[in-house]
Amino acid sequence: MFATTGCAATGCTSPAVFGGSTCFAHHPDPTAFLQQVRRYLSESQELADLNLAGLELADLDLSGKRILRCNLSHACLSDVRFDEARFRLVFLDFARLERCSFRGVNMRFCVLAGAVIRGSDVSGSDLVRCNFNGADCTDARFNESDLYTSRFVNACLVNAGFRDCNLKQVRFEYARLEGADFRYSNTEDAFFSSEQEPL
Repeated sequence: MFATTGCAATGCTSPAVFGGSTCFAHHPDPTAFLQQVRRYLSESQELADLNLAGLELADLDLSGKRILRCNLSHACLSDVRFDEARFRLVFLDFARLERCSFRGVNMRFCVLAGAVIRGSDVSGSDLVRCNFNGADCTDARFNESDLYTSRFVNACLVNAGFRDCNLKQVRFEYARLEGADFRYSNTEDAFFSSEQEPL
């Protein structure tokens, strides 16, 4: 599991980032650190046990990687490609994901609670037992995905695509469903609160 060593900055309770003694916000040379991290992520086929909380990355191709037990909480990722990647126990809670591509990913036991997911494509993926509770998914596409037992409780799903998805035991209680597309999906096997029905 990723290391949880505390940040060396006085009074900071955040964990230290991978390869450093401080959190990203207190890193003495964030530019050099980001270059080092980009190089490591690009060159490694398996990314395991990394603490990259709060990291800011853009324009990076991580397609086909194995991403295991990593902490990307509060990370800001834009235009990052994860196509065909395999995720296991990855924390992306409260992360900001803009125009990212997750097409064909295989994701298990991942946490994206409170994340902001904008203009991203997660189509054709297996997202099993993942937590999207409270996430803000605007213009995000989950079409043709297996979402078995995942949770979108209290999520904001605006113009989100769930066409032809497996929704067995998926929980949408108290979610805001505005322009969400559930055509050809088995909505009868999902859970919606009585106050909000699928559109």
